Amino acid sequence: MSPKGTTVYAVGLPDGAPVQIAQGKVMALWAGNFVVVTTMTKSGKLSRVLLVDPSTGESKQLPVCGMVSAGLPDGTFLMGGDPSALEAPVSLAKAVGQGRLLHIDSAGKVLADIAPIGIVSSPPVVSKNGKFIAFQSKPADAPEGPNTRYGFTVLSVDGTSRQQQDMPCFPVAVMDDGSAVAMKCEFDERNTAPLCLVSSDGQTIKDIGRAVSAAVMGESLIYASNTDRPTIKTMSLAKE
Repeated sequence: MSPKGTTVYAVGLPDGAPVQIAQGKVMALWAGNFVVVTTMTKSGKLSRVLLVDPSTGESKQLPVCGMVSAGLPDGTFLMGGDPSALEAPVSLAKAVGQGRLLHIDSAGKVLADIAPIGIVSSPPVVSKNGKFIAFQSKPADAPEGPNTRYGFTVLSVDGTSRQQQDMPCFPVAVMDDGSAVAMKCEFDERNTAPLCLVSSDGQTIKDIGRAVSAAVMGESLIYASNTDRPTIKTMSLAKE
């Protein structure tokens, strides 16, 4: 970080010298073998997305303006933006309030218009195969207030399937079959909340245990428990 904002570098290049990619109010995410960077104009509008090849340090501007929210394994990414004027810088308020969650390829082409960005109340999590995303979802008629009252949505990126859970919780991870690990918004004095496994059809919810935090690596769920004493626990998510 610097007084000018965030500086993004490509490091580990063949010649060993880091290369500055972007500086300012920026945010970078991995998308397959690329890094996609949200940039902003000096006036504070969301500007063109940068696509960076970390192996060479080379970058190019894509013909889309918006906020990158998730990268997919195949090098495509999800972005909040105005589909009617993608090449024009857009204010953050408009992108979030009136924009759409779009699936964009590495050339800047819109592959799918997934959902109104206004319902997306948490950064989307992506399945390992890139076919499903999950995010905490804000109902259109929900009053302003804490998102601890919201459920979550699982969507296939191609738009062919959708699962909606109304119980207050947020997704920790989404699996390759559309099932999800979620944390219920029922925190106790130790700041732990129940973890659960939600089936792909949403009909089966299996309680796992209480946790402070959790993450999925491969086919294993790793979570920090603080019920009796701080403990790291693991659970296999492999299908039997």
